Amino acid sequence: MPLHDWQPASDAVFHSFHVGWLWNLARELNRRLLPPGYVARAEESLGLYAADVLVLETGEPPGPTGSPVAIPTADLRPTLTVAPARVAEPRARRIAVFSARDERRVAVIEILSRGNRDSRARIAACREKLAAYLENRLHVTVIDVWPDSEIVGFVARDLGGLDRTPPIPTRSTASFECELDHPVIRVHLRALTLGVPLPDAPLFLAPGHAVMLPLEATYATTFEDLPQSDRRRLEASA
Repeated sequence: MPLHDWQPASDAVFHSFHVGWLWNLARELNRRLLPPGYVARAEESLGLYAADVLVLETGEPPGPTGSPVAIPTADLRPTLTVAPARVAEPRARRIAVFSARDERRVAVIEILSRGNRDSRARIAACREKLAAYLENRLHVTVIDVWPDSEIVGFVARDLGGLDRTPPIPTRSTASFECELDHPVIRVHLRALTLGVPLPDAPLFLAPGHAVMLPLEATYATTFEDLPQSDRRRLEASA
């Protein structure tokens, strides 16, 4: 299914789609993508912030033979690599890395909405949230279906250690891969194009290991679950 132009949609329509998409992504992660000992939870709280989808390492024993494993990502070439000053030393200024249940927080998925970018204050808050995740060594995948993206392109600059922001596709996914012991972050960008099916995007669980998020399949499933009238308006605007 091709990517739709969500600009004509009301906030209520996109909110409904947003909630369904993140639940479908979390379901796919839990059913077949995550290795044993990992779980994904939708809208999990991280201190002052709530992540759309949070992946945790539970410490449970490995599953039976044939269980999924995170794939090595030697063939994934990052778009850019930064060594930001802001993550030079591990710290928990905003986010506790371990929960009260001793489940280690590993990765975050964020689907940006219109509300993340409809004012300077909200753009700044979203950028700060993403930077805080990375500051605490959480791998982050951001999905941005909106045009004229500002948030993804400036997160690296917010962290420091980058003189200029490289060109960012108008709509894109950005997967941030963090080194746990070194202040290095690799950014993997994927362009999203109106009228074209969505590419899979890596979600890193450890440096050099990721699962590939099935964006196209989960997008299509979520879109088909929208009311028919909403689907028709979006298809008519294509």
